[in-house]
Order: sequence, then C-alpha cells, then structure tokens
Amino acid sequence: MSEKGTYDVFVSYSSKDKNVADAIVADFEQHGIRCWYAPRDIMPGTSWVSAITDALRMVKVQVLIYTDESNTSRQVMNEVALAFNEGKTIVPFRLSETRMSDEFEYYLSRVHWLDAITRNLADNITQLRNYVEVILSGVEKTGAAASPVSVKKRSNAYVISFICAGILVLALLSLTAYLIFRDSGSNEVQTGESGSESQASKPVEESQASKPVEESQADKSGAESQTGEPGKKDFYDMTVDELETAALKGDVAACELLGSMYYNGDKVDSNYEKARMYLERAVENDNTSAKVFKMLGDIYYYGKDVEESDEEAGRYYKTAIDMGLSNYDTLANYGMILYRDEKFEESAGYFERSAEQEPDPTTMYNAGLAYYDAGDSENAVKWLEKAIENGFSRSKDAKKLIESITG
Repeated sequence: MSEKGTYDVFVSYSSKDKNVADAIVADFEQHGIRCWYAPRDIMPGTSWVSAITDALRMVKVQVLIYTDESNTSRQVMNEVALAFNEGKTIVPFRLSETRMSDEFEYYLSRVHWLDAITRNLADNITQLRNYVEVILSGVEKTGAAASPVSVKKRSNAYVISFICAGILVLALLSLTAYLIFRDSGSNEVQTGESGSESQASKPVEESQASKPVEESQADKSGAESQTGEPGKKDFYDMTVDELETAALKGDVAACELLGSMYYNGDKVDSNYEKARMYLERAVENDNTSAKVFKMLGDIYYYGKDVEESDEEAGRYYKTAIDMGLSNYDTLANYGMILYRDEKFEESAGYFERSAEQEPDPTTMYNAGLAYYDAGDSENAVKWLEKAIENGFSRSKDAKKLIESITG
C-alpha cells in the first residue's frame, strides 16, 4: 500500500509485548501494509526521539497494543500523545481488561477499542488488519482522526462496512467543501488536534516524544584490536589458517584474536558472523577478557549480521562492565538497554557514568530524561542543563522539559 521509503502504520507497544508486535507487523507486511516499529526501523546512530517523531508524522495510522504493560509505559504514552496531536487515527488493539490510566483516558476516552481478548491472536490480527485496510483505503483522506470501530463480524459485514465507509467519505468531503467555501478559509473542521493546546502545559506533553537518543558515536564499537597485547605476538604472526587450527583445538587466545580480526577487518575481510562465532567460542572456554564481552555486546546491540537483541547485548555488556571495562560507549549502550526495559533509575546511573567519562551532550540529555522518568526532578534538571551547556543539538526540547519540571 505504501511507496518505497514510506510507511502506513506506526506500531506502539511495550517492550514486554514485542512478540505480539512482531506478529502484527509480519501479518500486515505480508499483505502490503508497511509498518514502522522500534527498534527495527531506527538506524544505528539516528536520534531515537527524531526517528519516533518523524515516523509518527509520516504514517496514517497508529496501532496501539494495549496491555497491562503498555498502560503503565511512559514511552507508549508519549507516542500516543504525539499521534493524537498530529491528528492520526489511533487504533487500540486491546489485549487486557485493565482500566486505562488517566493519561490514556484523556486521549482515548472517545475512541472505540478493538477487542482482542477473545478468540486466538491470529484471528484477532486478521480482524485488525481488515479494519486498518478500510482506514488506509480512504477514510483517512478526510484529514479526520477517525475513531476505530470494533469490528465484530467478518466476511459480508466487512464488505458492507467498506461500502458504508466509502459513502461516509463522500459525505464528509462534500460537507468539508461546503464549509470551506462558506467560511472562506475557516479551519473549523475537526482533525483530532483540537485538544493539543489544552494539554500543552502537562509534563507528559513537554516530553511526549522524549526518549533517549541513540549515540551516533557509539558504533565505534570500542572493539580495539587485540593485537600487540602481552602473550599474543606469536599468535599474531601466524597465518589465518594456523590460527583457525589453534582455535579448533580450543585455544582461547587464538579464538579471541580471530574474533577481533574478523570484527575489525584486520588482515581479513570483515565478517561479523565469524567474529561472533570465535568470540563466543572464547567465552565458552573461560575467556577473561572484558573486550571480548564488549565486542559481543556491540554485535547484538547493533545487529551486526545477527538479529538485534537487547537481552543478549545487555548480558555481554553487563559482564564487561563488571569485569572493569568502563569506556563511555559501553556504559551509554547499556544505559539505553535498561531505559528500554523501563528501569529508569538504573539507566540514569549508567548514562551519568558515561557522561562523566566523555562529556557528550546526548548522553547528558539521556541521563536527565532517565532521571525525569524515574521521578528524580533534581537530577533531571541538573543533567538537562548540562546537556544544554555542552551544546546539545535539540536544546529546545531540553528546555521545554526543564520548564515542565520547574513549572
């Protein structure tokens, strides 16, 4: 349905419901509906906030996976607020009967929910896709943030609803044209943005798109060459074939050196799959080098020839940090993983440690934001101000968040 490089649907979900999001995206894209969802569609080095904001402005529909977890997720709440203010059609996919939070109720009290509690997940996703297809086929062209209607029937009911939707579109277009000509340019047609000003003073509004910003410099990966370290000169003088023979025999140093060589493209073509194989083999053989764990963390964090995995990356990063590796990008990446898991206070501590090692304004902003989400206003303001002082590229966002905290 979408042209290359564009998206139709933004999928909002808690990280704990990623399996449901994956299933929805797979089904939608098999039927030509292009989906945007994090972290898949955030390029390494891209600002997390900018990516979320740009994507929501691009799409026509936001699908909200509503569960107990998303009901309490600040990140999901921010995305819903931004979609509301952009006048997007919000389609809640309800997987929980838990009463929605006050903030959700503010934005979604007039929206009919698509009940996905009953029947199996596959059937509910099909029902969801059918409804989204109706919206994308023309209803959204009116510019109105139409409330999704719960679809209870399939087959004939779907056809009838599609026809009715078409008639409604024509009627709305005619009415819109009449009002425009009558009022000579009046903007009174409701687009779903009418509530944006009344809530602008709310703290959540000031930070609605606020999420930690990915470090553009973090993909330096810190995978320093293992060559020249004590006890490894003999191995480095060997040919690749000789090293691989030694590695097959379980030599930890050979595994570590080969992993580093394939990671960095040092004397061989860069090959992350082979790098991961040898580095993991080194770990299995009781390797004690923190750099090995860091390289493995980077491979899984950035998805280098492997599916991105915060769980795997976090495990390796934490081990490297516990072993004494404290370079700033490892700390920042691990802080980001904790933030995504909504462990805000712990996340803030790692962002702070990273910023103290390398005075990077992005990391300072992330520390401030994490403290804000953890409810620590004092430290939030402190680090947001530091980000501004050090030339944070989006100082306007930081200032707005400070204003929302200080009143």
